[in-house]
Amino acid sequence: MDDYYETLNPPYKAKNAAIDTIEELLLVRGVTPTYFYGYPEKAADGSLIYKYGLSHYLTVYSNRFQVNVNFAALPVLMSIQGMSPQMAQMIYNRRRVKPFKNMADLTREIPVNLGANIQQFLTTDLSFTYTLTASAHSENSKAKRVIRTVIRLQQNDRSPYQTLYWNENIPDYEGIKP
Repeated sequence: MDDYYETLNPPYKAKNAAIDTIEELLLVRGVTPTYFYGYPEKAADGSLIYKYGLSHYLTVYSNRFQVNVNFAALPVLMSIQGMSPQMAQMIYNRRRVKPFKNMADLTREIPVNLGANIQQFLTTDLSFTYTLTASAHSENSKAKRVIRTVIRLQQNDRSPYQTLYWNENIPDYEGIKP
């Protein structure tokens, strides 16, 4: 595997270890900045929409294999093996009206059988790790600044949270969409 990476300029060895930051995916063969960050695209009506990339949907700050059905983006729900786009859309639409209290709530209120193979990847358990993104720009200016941080809430007298990640050069933020 190192053969490919050693031909690059500058050359480097494959890490072959856990990823420390999501940006490390940019060092993986085949992951382009467009695939990673996303890109703007014109809709049929001429408006500009943003197609988010991997960086918007993945994290390295969790060791869980489940996604929270109350917070996961629609493409994340659709990425679960066996989850049909229709199932994912039903979960997404229902949770926007009223979040699921627990998994029994989900299985009772979604009119399709999700099956054990899909349910094992879903949860309603809260995470104590959050990604926060802030964007600012000046009117009549192209100047824009975007900051993204990942924090973990703690039960600690010294600090209520721990900063896991901080980046002041995020190019992929185009507004918060549920």
